[in-house]
Amino acid sequence: MSLNAALVGQTVFFLLFVFIIFATVTSFILGKRKTSSPKIAACIGAMLGFVPPLALVYLVVLMFRADITSKEQSAA
Repeated sequence: MSLNAALVGQTVFFLLFVFIIFATVTSFILGKRKTSSPKIAACIGAMLGFVPPLALVYLVVLMFRADITSKEQSAA
């Protein structure tokens, strides 16, 4: 069985693309609950999605961050 290098490259690119989308959407969802600016949180998640270990650390930090109250959300 031969392994085509182009197929491997396309597969890695596709998986990275899927991970970037996952990191962006998850950052936005967590950013809505945990920050006053979810768009910035999503942008940071998208940029860090190119380096998956950093993106995972960022998502863990967002997960363990305390939720903001509704007063803090409306003030922003």
